[in-house]
Amino acid sequence: MLGNCPMMMYAFAPKHVGIMEMMQMKVYCLNEEGASPSKVIEVLASMLGSRQELRERLSARLIELKRAATMPAKQAAEILGSELRGS
Repeated sequence: MLGNCPMMMYAFAPKHVGIMEMMQMKVYCLNEEGASPSKVIEVLASMLGSRQELRERLSARLIELKRAATMPAKQAAEILGSELRGS
C-alpha cells in the first residue's frame, strides 16, 4: 500500500476477511481453500486492471480514517473549551 500498489490478502482467519471488507477490498481476499497459483494470478490480474480505481478508493479511505482519528481530540478540545469559558 505504501508504494501505491493495492494489496491482496491471504485469508486464513475471519479477521482477514473482515479487514478486507472494511477496506472494501474483499474481492481481493484469497481464501485458504481456494488458494492456488492460478487463483493468485487471476486475482493479481484483476487488481492490475483496476489499479487506478483501487488507488483512489484507498486514498479516500485513508482520508476518512485520518478524519475519524482526530475526532476524539476535537471533542475533548470542545469540552475543555466550554469548561474554561464557563468558569
